[in-house]
Amino acid sequence: MSRGIYSDNERVALLWGARITPALSTMFGSMLAWAPFISAMPVMPPFGLMVFLCWRFLHPMMWPIWAGLPLGLMDDLISGHVIGSGMLSWTLMLMLFDWLEGRIVWRDWLFGLTMGTLTVTVYLVGSWMLTEQHAYFLAGMPQLLFAILLYPLVMQMCAGLDNMRFRL
Repeated sequence: MSRGIYSDNERVALLWGARITPALSTMFGSMLAWAPFISAMPVMPPFGLMVFLCWRFLHPMMWPIWAGLPLGLMDDLISGHVIGSGMLSWTLMLMLFDWLEGRIVWRDWLFGLTMGTLTVTVYLVGSWMLTEQHAYFLAGMPQLLFAILLYPLVMQMCAGLDNMRFRL
């Protein structure tokens, strides 16, 4: 009886790699806030949140509700947001999407794209209001515009990672 080309240890390593890829890519997206990019106004979109949402729309039941807590905390610590804002908002987003999944009959890529861009918009405007930067609303528009324009690219990147993690 043939066991395949992988040994038992290699199979376990590949399984762990497939399970941990979404969390690691989300953490890496949050770490992009450390990129050496200097500007007078905020232009770097919240890549961690965008990757998190893309994985959620690719595999709706992949993230448990509590997954927003540790990943949101890491994003708060890295990006410098108010501690707990990412934890709360990411968890509320997951709860909202789980509620919506039970209410809608169909779901396609356009729904994921629309809900992702709306969620990123609400997140950015909410973080501006929370940090009392609402007076600089126009200064934050490039960040919002980049986030909306880059969201389809981030979704394609997550789909490529998803394809790669199950191909091995």
